[in-house]
Amino acid sequence: MILFKGNIRIKKEHVVNTITLAMVILVLLSGPTVPFLIRGQGYSMYPTITHDSLVVAVPFHILRVFGYEPKDGDIIVFKAPAVPPVWCHRIVGRINGAYVTKGDNNPVPDPFLVEKKDVLAVVPQIFGKPITIPKVGFLVGLLNSNPLITTLFVLGIVVIPYVIQYRHSIESSSKEERDNGKKSIRFVFIVALIIVAFTLSFFTAAVHSGFTHIFYQVDDAEGMLVGNGHPLNFGVVKVNTEATRNVTIRNGGFLPVVAYVTLMKNPYHDVEVCPTRIIILPFSEATIQFRVYGKNVHEMTVLPVAISVTSILLPAEVVFYLLRIHPFIPVIVHSLLSAAIPSITFITINNWRNFSPHFHILIQRSLSSTVNFLFVKKRTGTLKK
Repeated sequence: MILFKGNIRIKKEHVVNTITLAMVILVLLSGPTVPFLIRGQGYSMYPTITHDSLVVAVPFHILRVFGYEPKDGDIIVFKAPAVPPVWCHRIVGRINGAYVTKGDNNPVPDPFLVEKKDVLAVVPQIFGKPITIPKVGFLVGLLNSNPLITTLFVLGIVVIPYVIQYRHSIESSSKEERDNGKKSIRFVFIVALIIVAFTLSFFTAAVHSGFTHIFYQVDDAEGMLVGNGHPLNFGVVKVNTEATRNVTIRNGGFLPVVAYVTLMKNPYHDVEVCPTRIIILPFSEATIQFRVYGKNVHEMTVLPVAISVTSILLPAEVVFYLLRIHPFIPVIVHSLLSAAIPSITFITINNWRNFSPHFHILIQRSLSSTVNFLFVKKRTGTLKK
């Protein structure tokens, strides 16, 4: 296939290969060891960096080779002794060789100093503005959230172009070869259908699946914990009071799904999740409420929470069991089911067209045998009398 636009001729294979190469580069450049692309989270740097934007950065160990040192006004990515563990803020000063950082939207500087060894990357600026792409950062966060997701994503974007090119080579062959390759085309189509259905289902569910954490501390007075922008950071909860946070999960697919939530541990028994299982209709959303009730004074606690979005066909007991192993296992099972249903439907319809004439003959013979048994035998018996 060739796309025409003016005097430019672009082959479909080149477009597919370019997209594949771009996706592979995105995976490589967004890795934690080479942070060329990072995800903007929260609103501490708003409006310079918006939430869920993709930010271009340069790893500090590369800049260090050229003798570059971060200075006041630079935006740096660094390890923070807080929640989340990696921050992206602007340098506003230095104290004893350490950097004082501050979010552009925050009223005060960060309550800790950043050592040079904790700097991961520097965000380049053009006329005082970083290079960002809005609303794309969630993809980087998703790819780096689990090695399994990254592996499946890379396999999918590498396999699909070969499937498309193989089908195109069959379609461009001679008539005799096309006739002999019909079964191969059906097979390739089924494989492509499975890959596309699995990928769409997996990424739709994986956006809201995975591990998150609840951060809280119980004391005699209320307060804040460093990194209070985390959605499940309750801060310091006063004894005999409760605090709540809500998490919204949206279903952007065509089929209803079920969201499961479970606490991996709850040593003080003062955290509740309601509901732990909820059905989400297509193109709608549901809210999960997390509640902390301060029973006794204790230090800051981090509780892992597993969230999984799966098919309504899976039994709840099985999902909760798999959820405690890893939240992406139910998602994979859900994606396999989502890929199997359209594939089985296609195979059934395709085979029904070939089986239909034989089925009609079978029905006719069955009806004929029934009529002969009921009427002909009865008539024969009457004549014998």
